[in-house]
Parts: sequence; structure tokens; C-alpha cells
Amino acid sequence: MLLNPLARASKDAKGSYSFSPDMPVAGSSVHALAAAKMAATVEGVHGVGTDVELISSIPMDNQTYLERNFTKGELDYAHSAPDPQASLAGRWAAKEAVFKSLKVAGRGGAAPMKEIEIISSEKGPSVRLHGEAEKAANEAGISGFELSLSHADGVALAVALAKK
Repeated sequence: MLLNPLARASKDAKGSYSFSPDMPVAGSSVHALAAAKMAATVEGVHGVGTDVELISSIPMDNQTYLERNFTKGELDYAHSAPDPQASLAGRWAAKEAVFKSLKVAGRGGAAPMKEIEIISSEKGPSVRLHGEAEKAANEAGISGFELSLSHADGVALAVALAKK
């Protein structure tokens, strides 16, 4: 199930934002939103986050960006993968999804994402928080995360659930 990362809403005649009737919006995006809303009402769930990224949006030639947003472990893992750019796009989407599941105010585009670390193991991806992200999770009573990420057809998708 993939969301359409190229879909864009535009201002309509009523001053609201909506998708153009001819814009192909995958039915799966509607299901993903519904699932996120349902999960958010389940006892023991603090928040749900989703994100989709274009794999090509990860600037592999920008060392400053990479070192600012990814830990050494994440970079080592990605560079050992068959497609390092897809691997980092998946981790970026996961970081964004985890951030959204924390339900905290953002610090804007200049905030580094290195405080949210995506760990790989035989059991799948997991989350390790550092710094302000760890502090926010502790203050919210978050006990851990469920995380799923995937990449295919030029996009990476992640879903994160913050557990109380």
C-alpha cells in the first residue's frame, strides 16, 4: 500500500484546499488516514504518525545533511544495503513518522533528525531516542514504538505508533 507523494491539494473556489477531481489519489491513502484515526483512539496509544518520501529527495552527495540527520549506525547500515539512498529514505520517513507520533511542536525544517534513531535487527526496525526527542517521549509517558517501513517504486513509506 503506497500513498501518492506527488498528490498536492490546491485552493478551491470556496477558499478551502482539496484535491483536483482528476488527481489520482490512491484509495489506500484514505484507508491509511482512517487506520491512523482509529489507532489514535485505542487505549494505550499516544499517537500515530505516517510519512512518505521520494527516494530521490535524499541528497547522497551532501555530507553535512547526512551527518546532521543520521547516526553513524544508520549511515553504516544504509551504505551496506543494496540501495543506500532507498535505505536512508526509509529511515527518514520513519523518523518523520516517529516525530508525528510524539505529538510535539516542531522546531521547523532546520531541526536535525539525528535524535530519532532507527535501529535494524532481525526482528525488524525499532526506535532509539536521544536528547529532546527522548525527553518529550518520557514526559508524555511513551513506553516504546511500533514501526513499519518500506520502499518501492521510487518512494519510502513509514508508519509509527507511540505506545503508552
